[in-house]
Amino acid sequence: MTQPLLVELDYSQIELRVLASISRDERLIATFLSPEADPHTDTAKVVFGVPQPTSEQRRIAKIVNFSIAYDVQPQGLWAQIESHNPGVWTLAQCAEMIAAHNNEHPGVVQYKTACRLEARKHGYVTGLWGERLYVPEIYSRREYIRAEAERKAINFKIQRGAQTIIRRAMGMIYAYLRAGHLLESYRSVLQIHDSLLFETDPETHKEVTPVVKCLMETATQLESGIPILVAVKAGRSLGEMEEMK
Repeated sequence: MTQPLLVELDYSQIELRVLASISRDERLIATFLSPEADPHTDTAKVVFGVPQPTSEQRRIAKIVNFSIAYDVQPQGLWAQIESHNPGVWTLAQCAEMIAAHNNEHPGVVQYKTACRLEARKHGYVTGLWGERLYVPEIYSRREYIRAEAERKAINFKIQRGAQTIIRRAMGMIYAYLRAGHLLESYRSVLQIHDSLLFETDPETHKEVTPVVKCLMETATQLESGIPILVAVKAGRSLGEMEEMK
């Protein structure tokens, strides 16, 4: 009996792509329209002021990207970086990173401001497809509670947008597999964050995975022509996964 093959299809930086789409930030859009899109390298160039960032600088920039997208403050960014590199970065340096990022990404700054205003005006924010998140805490007299409500509002549009794209893709994949009588030979195992895991055999993988990848990448159209990309890995176990070109 042939040992099953595990296939993982992973959305590439889907939340940052959603952020670029809804914020219409010119620099972020340009990064994703580049053939070799890497927003973390781009951010490292900004916050460290270097033309060729090191792998460590890129890793820090990745933390910066996701933290700032969700409206982290200098103290919060410092705590996240400190957990990876204790004693290396100061609170002042983290504040400088945020300021540099904001200066280069005015569209992201404007997006976050618009989310706050929407939440204060209505008591809720609306997602990309009309979903609502109610944030009554936005009217609290306590500043830290209001700040948390603002972060929830900002996070909602990005995270719900990414989740909806994945759910749409899952529905399209199921319909395709069912129509082709492939539900048993290309079995869905689970969702891991932004990736989908399937179990199949090598021959079915060769025929079906490219179609599944295409469905995931075309499930939704983002603004400004921002592409949605999916990376594919396969192996006999999760520990043996290798990226497929």
